[in-house]
Formats: sequence, structure tokens, C-alpha cells
Amino acid sequence: MKRILLGLLALCLGALPLQAEMGSFLVLKSAYFYPSLNGGKKVLTRNKTAYPVVGMEFVGEDKMLFQVLVPTDQISTGSGFIVETDQELKENKDALIKVYPSLPSTKADLTDYQLVPVAALLITGRQETQADFPQLAFRAVNYKGALPQTYWVDDWAGIYRPEKESTWLNQVFEELSRTQLPEDRRDRVLMGLVETGFTEQEVRQALGEPTQRERLATGEIQWIYANKKILFEAGKVAQVL
Repeated sequence: MKRILLGLLALCLGALPLQAEMGSFLVLKSAYFYPSLNGGKKVLTRNKTAYPVVGMEFVGEDKMLFQVLVPTDQISTGSGFIVETDQELKENKDALIKVYPSLPSTKADLTDYQLVPVAALLITGRQETQADFPQLAFRAVNYKGALPQTYWVDDWAGIYRPEKESTWLNQVFEELSRTQLPEDRRDRVLMGLVETGFTEQEVRQALGEPTQRERLATGEIQWIYANKKILFEAGKVAQVL
């Protein structure tokens, strides 16, 4: 499976719209951030915050690690290679670009790259090719800026929402933190679960805004989402379809 994933990665070396690509992970418990899957100096975090997810890895049969993107104020400099054209950089000016420290090959670790904001890139003009990827043109770049840091965190430390951005999840968590909801109910909302008795506000916090609202002949209000319908009676969930 890992070889298959690396093969797909080799075909997708372009810009990565991180905030929407793999969802987000909300850290709810004190946990360690690991700089790599192979270890390294771990960092204890107690911040209850959602971060964009940029990678996932199974460890054993029943454990998963999430690779999250953590903002930092530390200024970093470096150099490497990208595959994006000037036009692609222009179209993805708010994206984070994968900068490989050396020319990627089929024998290299294709997960070894630095995510760099487009604004921090300096194109040197040098271009090289690699026999393993003849269809790609690798452009040499330098970079300098406050680069986000990637860390791995255990799945038990929080909640993963594959379809939601970290900014949205952080906003919902802040809203819920100001309420008197029991912790188990709060966590169900954060996980995107909807149950009978939920209020309209709790459904919004769990799923976001519906794509459509309608009043049925029975007098019930129906909210329509991509993969479910929610029926309300007297402002509370009566049925999940």
C-alpha cells in the first residue's frame, strides 16, 4: 500500500491546497507532536486547536498518526526544487508549495519536502530534469520566510474531520466552549454526528450550513446535505435520513 501511495505522490508533486485537501485534526488532549515517523525530539502541546492535515499513516493494525501543519514565527531559509510553472504559482498564490531538498527519484523519500508559501519563493532560473520523472521539469528555488512546521500526532489526541477546514473547526470549538453542553455531547457535535433532540444550532455546528431548506406538507422543516437529510420538529431534530 505504501508503494502505491508513493507512486500516486510522484504523479501529484504540484501545489497542495492544504486547508481543504485532507481536512483538519482538532487536538483536544495534551499530547506530543513528533517531527517525523522515525522519532526525533517530541514537543508537548496542550493547545486545544485544530490544524490542517497533510498526511496520515497507519502504525500497526489499529493506530493512526496524523501529520498536521503547525504555524510558526521562526524565519527559515533554504533551497531546493519545485515543479510548478510561473502560471501555476500565480494561480495558487495562497498555496503552500512542496520544495524538495534534492531532485526526487523513485529511490528517494518522496515525503521529504518543505512546505513553503508562494510569497517566500525565489526562482533562480535554473532548471533540471530527472530520468525517473521525464515528464516533469524541476526548477531550482531559494526561499526565506516564516514556514509552517509539520508534526505527527496520535489519533487518540483529538478528532479528525476529513471534510472541514481547520479555521471552521476552530470557530465551532470556540462556540461550543462558551456553552454548557456536556463534554460527550460537545464531542459528538465536533465529530459531525447528529442525533435526535439536537437543536438547529448544534446541527449547524456539526455539519455546517445545509445546501437546501424546505418545509414539508407535514409541517416539518427539512435540511438537506450532500449525504443526509435532517427533519426538525419544534426546532429540534426529529429524524436523520
